[in-house]
Amino acid sequence: MGVYQKHPYRDTIKLFIITGISMLLAFYPIYGGMPIPERRALFILILAASLWMTEALPAFAVGFLVIGLSIFLLSPEKGGEIPWQTFTETWSSPIIWLFLGGLVLARAAEKTGVNKRVSSILLTKLGSSHSMLLFGIMFLSFIFSNFMSNTATAAMMLGLMGPVLAGFAKGDKRKKAYIMAVPLGANIGGMGSIIGTPPNAVAAALLDGRGEGVDFLTWMWYGMPPALVCLFVLWFYLRTTYSCKGKNETKFDFELTPMNKDSVFVMVVFLLTIILWCTGSLHGVPASVVAFVPIVLLPINGVIEADDMRSLPWDVLILLAGGLTLGVAVEKSGLAYTLVEAMPSAGENMFILVIMMAFMACIVSNFMSNTAAANIIMPIAAAMAVGYEKPMLVVIALASSTAMCMPVSTPPNALASSSGLLKASDFLVTGIIAAIVGVISSLVWIRFILW
Repeated sequence: MGVYQKHPYRDTIKLFIITGISMLLAFYPIYGGMPIPERRALFILILAASLWMTEALPAFAVGFLVIGLSIFLLSPEKGGEIPWQTFTETWSSPIIWLFLGGLVLARAAEKTGVNKRVSSILLTKLGSSHSMLLFGIMFLSFIFSNFMSNTATAAMMLGLMGPVLAGFAKGDKRKKAYIMAVPLGANIGGMGSIIGTPPNAVAAALLDGRGEGVDFLTWMWYGMPPALVCLFVLWFYLRTTYSCKGKNETKFDFELTPMNKDSVFVMVVFLLTIILWCTGSLHGVPASVVAFVPIVLLPINGVIEADDMRSLPWDVLILLAGGLTLGVAVEKSGLAYTLVEAMPSAGENMFILVIMMAFMACIVSNFMSNTAAANIIMPIAAAMAVGYEKPMLVVIALASSTAMCMPVSTPPNALASSSGLLKASDFLVTGIIAAIVGVISSLVWIRFILW
């Protein structure tokens, strides 16, 4: 979402070509007498996937397009059988509100400098050795990415790297490791919480629609163990490859925003929200309702103002809503089940199918937004895994976060690449390790706890 570049003439040509090809693929072949509503849903699916992959339109614009086309082509007024309100109800999904609460919390922490202060204190404590400093950078990126967007986390942590790198010689290869640690930690951290990355929210919303809702703490139980395995493996690789060992004599001088009553208030609200999210089984308040704690308290206290609300990354929520609508269109039209019937069967061994879909999600997410990839793959995968929807969707969500083989695979990678210290080959090696370790550890863990 953050790498779209506007090219009006080229993108207009792309748009016409993609629309034409999508119409041809959806309406020309016989497809065994596929009904018109399913063909229309297929057209929307192919068009959205192609636009997300080619970036002919910004990702959020494709989300709007999906909602509009679903209403126009699949509602009863146009010969469909799905009430148009079904396609707009995604805006009121509990997951949307849960994600919004996380965005408001992140904005408050960023505005008051709470995130930088916490990070700087911990980095100073851990900076006595190169090995622990490297781990501290990765771990802080990992933790913050559980509650903030990975883009905001990477931007914040890379902003703190100036004092960290100041004491190293120009050609010191350890500088690469410290920069690389930020996107790796931020990307993997999204696996650990339901608001850590949009694919988690997409999976949770689809499961909620099937009566298998996942609360905040439960998702941490699903995602945190494989995420930690991946984190430690990548830390060990960076530590060994870039010789991040021995004592560190560098003294850091971070520029910090002074603590005031707003900072304290944000920390209190942050801790209160996290505690309520993690204790939902005790008090019974849904995580989406708890999200109103920061949404309401922070503006009342004046920490979050109108300009802050306008500056939130609404494109993420638009893309999330558009993706949920795409899932509704594919499922309610019957297209998902038609596609499943047309696909080769994995036999009675459903776990083989889960393995295949997990690696597919990881590979596709390297070439397009992992949110877009999840929106395309998950509805079809859920229809394929009747009775095993939860392990299937959870594994796909976790696998999507392990896609980081290229500088443009994720926004944190792109931010780290702009430092000028990293090459594409640096991302390729760590990305392959993350994909293999992350996907396999996720498969093993989910097999153990959900099968």
